[in-house]
Amino acid sequence: MISILNILRIIGVILVVLYAGFYIFKNYENVAILFVGILTIIITSFLISYINHKNIIEPFFISNGFDKLSKNIKIKHINYDDLRVDYVYFKDDLSIAKLNISKKEEKNKIKLFNGVLFKKDNVDKKPFAIHSSKIFKKLDKNYGLCKLDNTDFNKYFQVYCEDKIKIYEYFTPKKLEKISQIAKELNKKISLIYEDNSLFLYLHDFRFSKEISKEFELGIRLIQEFSN
Repeated sequence: MISILNILRIIGVILVVLYAGFYIFKNYENVAILFVGILTIIITSFLISYINHKNIIEPFFISNGFDKLSKNIKIKHINYDDLRVDYVYFKDDLSIAKLNISKKEEKNKIKLFNGVLFKKDNVDKKPFAIHSSKIFKKLDKNYGLCKLDNTDFNKYFQVYCEDKIKIYEYFTPKKLEKISQIAKELNKKISLIYEDNSLFLYLHDFRFSKEISKEFELGIRLIQEFSN
């Protein structure tokens, strides 16, 4: 079923591209192709997401002792207008949520974040934040970009801090190597912030797949590294 929906979604993308080509080169104004293409993409994307959640994501979390939470979640450090919560699961002091966050700028709707949030409570605040996008509120004026001596780490993480000495003490070569290896396996941009004794770890443009067991384990390992 998923394979068929993926094929239909690709067809929808092709129709949109074809319309754009005809419109640009032949001034083609019949929007039927465009409408069908966009509608196909929307419907197939929704169905794929729904089926993945019901057949893969929900069974995984429920079988691992997580409870399904209502879709209310509070995020203070992002200045947004619209927060769509696809799901939230929690167990003890750990919450996992699929979020789509956007902001209105004039007449446009700007995507700020679309991915998965790992939220860990009862974590001591560390003297840094990690930003892979501009979605967060303005950093403390004393925070500046801190480059670390690990090329792989800097590929996935942009660390902002006030005291570089403390950062170098925290991110030992061994810790940098372990975190970099996890990030390389996830292969997604990552943002992280400490707020109100909680750690918020954002995986950008990420959704759980049929490899959810491995993906979840990698996320937990990252949480553990940044909690210690």
